Amino acid sequence: MPLLDRLFRPASREHKASRVGALVAAFSVGRPVWQERDFQKLAREGYRRNVIVYACIWFTAKAAADVPLKILRHRGTTNGAVALPRLKALLDRPNPVEDGVSFRQAVVSDYLLSGNAFMERVDVDATPHELYRWRPDRARVVPGADGLPRAYEFAVGSTTRRVAVDFTRDASDAAVLHWRDYNPTDDFYGMSPLDPAAFAIDGHTGAAAWNKALLDNGAQPSGALVYAPREGPDKLAEAQWERLRQELDQAFSGAANAGKPLLLDGGMDWKEMGLSPRDMSFVEGKNSSARDIALAIGVPPLLLGLPGDNTHANYAEANKAFYRQTVLPLIANLCRAWNWWLTPSFGQGLSIVPDIDALPVFADERTAAWSRIESSSVLTVNEKRAALGYAPIAGGDVLLVPATMSPFGKGGARTQSGAAVAAADTGLEPALKFSPDQPRVPAGSPDGGQWTSDEAPIEPAQNETSRQYWVDLNQEEKRGGHAIREHVGLSDQDFMDEVHQVRYEPLIEAGGSVADGSFATVEDANNFVNRTLDDDKSTVNLVAEGKRSRATLNKRFGYPTGKEAVWEDVNSGPYMQRTYNVRVIIDYAPDTPRGYLVRTAFPYNEPR
Repeated sequence: MPLLDRLFRPASREHKASRVGALVAAFSVGRPVWQERDFQKLAREGYRRNVIVYACIWFTAKAAADVPLKILRHRGTTNGAVALPRLKALLDRPNPVEDGVSFRQAVVSDYLLSGNAFMERVDVDATPHELYRWRPDRARVVPGADGLPRAYEFAVGSTTRRVAVDFTRDASDAAVLHWRDYNPTDDFYGMSPLDPAAFAIDGHTGAAAWNKALLDNGAQPSGALVYAPREGPDKLAEAQWERLRQELDQAFSGAANAGKPLLLDGGMDWKEMGLSPRDMSFVEGKNSSARDIALAIGVPPLLLGLPGDNTHANYAEANKAFYRQTVLPLIANLCRAWNWWLTPSFGQGLSIVPDIDALPVFADERTAAWSRIESSSVLTVNEKRAALGYAPIAGGDVLLVPATMSPFGKGGARTQSGAAVAAADTGLEPALKFSPDQPRVPAGSPDGGQWTSDEAPIEPAQNETSRQYWVDLNQEEKRGGHAIREHVGLSDQDFMDEVHQVRYEPLIEAGGSVADGSFATVEDANNFVNRTLDDDKSTVNLVAEGKRSRATLNKRFGYPTGKEAVWEDVNSGPYMQRTYNVRVIIDYAPDTPRGYLVRTAFPYNEPR
């Protein structure tokens, strides 16, 4: 090869591989590896024939499948819920014959029964369109030379289909996901939780079979009919023995003959040879096996109605422990597998996570936590809102005095009794400037409704100059504005639906983005709008004097002003994020007291 070609040719992709992977695959490269355990036997002997195994797996799989899921987008240190219609539709209806809950229940059941679950995805235009479950007993792993799977096989009868995978490249391109549990003795398959419970399962199943046989025998232990004559031959003739055996079998064997008295000839005696259920501690032994099975799968015995392990205060506490220790880790494990296999096809920085706050089982704990946060006197309003999952509000960085719950601001505040309290240097004016106990000028007078000090009227908190840059958005709405109607208190879904429209697709494809924002409350909107107006008085004056017909005012705040929905990628849906700016659009309106109208206002972020 010429020197220049060697110097400037594109570098080949570096391939990293385990130093021991080749040893693992040395005797199985290209050939399917079989599981140590027979899945059909586990399903038949465990799930189908043992009531405790069935109950544990059914309860766990059903609970895990019913956990609500949400989609997050990660940006820096923040996470925000997003609406991705195609991904959500895939999770809600993975294929034409199963809904999302049924699909997840079957997958989790496979995982609990065998330690393995296989899922195949069908892509349309390089995007996952359908998901299907493979039965673990029909799936095989085909190792590659590096010890990683290079294919998966699915066999039904004599027909086998092989699906190639390449984990040395992008793992999210694999058409098959093998979700498996840890197995210390197998390089390719997970270990079933039924393995360590095998003796307990056999003991419990055997106890049930023994109990059934005992009931069929009239609940009497097995025994022997002994012939011990006082005189004559010491053994029965063969004909006598056969006749006696047939009579015993016909008259006394089986559940239908249970309880019939046994009539014995001279020299005959019945000797018990088996133990009674009481002598065997039958119930205790069976319950012990049941508890061992429940322990292996992760279900509190109390939820199965088993006595002896009532260490929880009540059923509700046992149910919470079940979710914390078994259900949530299980569904979170599945979501993590989906997050490297499924979500990259819908956009970067996405993840599927369990929505724990939507679970009714923890509702009382959430209520108690909210009450503790709300009653706290050491947290600011915004710290309380952040703890509850809400966005900060303007003026919320203040402490509330426990006595009257009045703002704790610069210069101090007064309680209802008029006593002064210490103030924190927050840079905010206290909301209560006068004691509510002070008298007011009678209504109807020029100064009616104003606070007085020593019976004399005082100046209003806002003079005529400040009123020029102060508006009430409710009044602006009546004059034709639409800030409240379109940008206050709307839900995340409302805004994501607003920006996620076909008419915006050309803009998105051209590299642009669409965003729409909302203030949390009308009070927030008024606060931010008035501070924005006051910050740019010169521009407001130009519009009020008719020198400009319209003006756009922008102001950046040092804390969140609201939230907005943003759509910037046609391959994924919109997402929600906090905003830190406010935009106010005003029009010349000579028929209004101030000479201008706030046409609209909304929170936003500067384009990246």
